[in-house]
Amino acid sequence: MPESQVSGSEAPPDWPTEAEEAAYISESGARGEPESAEAVPVRASSDQDKLPGIDESVARIPPQVLELLDDLFRAKFISVRRIGGSQGGS
Repeated sequence: MPESQVSGSEAPPDWPTEAEEAAYISESGARGEPESAEAVPVRASSDQDKLPGIDESVARIPPQVLELLDDLFRAKFISVRRIGGSQGGS
């Protein structure tokens, strides 16, 4: 078992050190990648901000994409959920 794993409990994430992070940012900058992505504003959901039904959501996906998803993953759409961002107002 690797030293980073703790038996009997969950191990903390193996995050890069500050030096590793600085080296990565420097290397990505040399490749022409932006230093950081711009934050995307998250708007609070409200009762007016209803999600579409599953049939309506699936209808928005091009047939070629649905076919490819089925071939690659045997993906089936069963529900619509909001992920990420804020889940309510303050």
